[in-house]
Amino acid sequence: MESDVAQLKTTSAIADEAWSLWRPPPRLTLSEWADRYRILSSESSAEPGQWITAKAPYEREIMDAISNSEVPRIAIQKASQMGITDCLLNAIGYLIDQDPCPILMVQPTIELSECFSTDRFRPMIRDTPRLHGLVAEPRARDSQNTLRRTSFKGGFLALGGANSAASLSGRSVRIAFLDEADRYPLSAGTEGNPVALAIARTTAFWNRKIVIASSPSIRGTSHIEREMEHSTQEHWYLPCPGCDLMQILEWNRIRFADYTHRCLQCNEHAPKYRWLAGKGQWRVHQPQDKLGERSRPAAFISRVFIIPGSAGRSWESSTRVRTKRSRQGTLSR
Repeated sequence: MESDVAQLKTTSAIADEAWSLWRPPPRLTLSEWADRYRILSSESSAEPGQWITAKAPYEREIMDAISNSEVPRIAIQKASQMGITDCLLNAIGYLIDQDPCPILMVQPTIELSECFSTDRFRPMIRDTPRLHGLVAEPRARDSQNTLRRTSFKGGFLALGGANSAASLSGRSVRIAFLDEADRYPLSAGTEGNPVALAIARTTAFWNRKIVIASSPSIRGTSHIEREMEHSTQEHWYLPCPGCDLMQILEWNRIRFADYTHRCLQCNEHAPKYRWLAGKGQWRVHQPQDKLGERSRPAAFISRVFIIPGSAGRSWESSTRVRTKRSRQGTLSR
């Protein structure tokens, strides 16, 4: 009797082990995938090595919205050097590994799309072991794998330039990433708005995803400005180190004599590192757009949140850039 029970347990263990081999891996969120697998490359990162979302926690919900199938369109208005292009790279790696499909990444020009391939995309594939064997090396004689097009099982990545209508047309894609959209020309040759051309390639997919990210430029002609008008306009709130009131960090409350930030409630000044050490959260400013329609998810990311470097130097240099751009008629960051 005891031998029968032991045999039954052994059979059950074997069955469980066999089933575990066939069981699909758990679906990760994009931020979980990045924290587990993404390796930053020396060509594009000041801190090469393992990706750590906690270093810039405002990126977590942005990335997870990209991997959320219930969010079809996202806009991100950001300052430069905020790490959002790396978030888009994370998304490309995640899709290749977890959810392969046709992908389009649009840069302002064809030349920049090729630079993106050689300086950002290919180093990510090289340095991230999880992606090894999933993407072939580009070969000049292989039409399936070139600088501007890479095939992988279940999909491909096409790299387009906003100045080239030909690179924005062709086969349908499920995912469209539009990086630095405000640097796009108003028209791709004679074909019209490059943002609209890229988005049109996704219409065949019921589960399409469109992500538009950019630093803002000229008011009135800005692609990202128009996108944000119909968005949730979410801002990153941080607690005051003294009284815990959740609030946005704002340039007009920075005291540049000692580079501290004033609280709206207690009026105490605290250095940047103490503000950034608090647990932040995204808060919606516009649940409905001007037409009364439900707003699309979108985030504002100011240069005031830049994590690396000295708080004084980063706030001081950012203010000089912001003042110069305001004089030129560009949008505030």
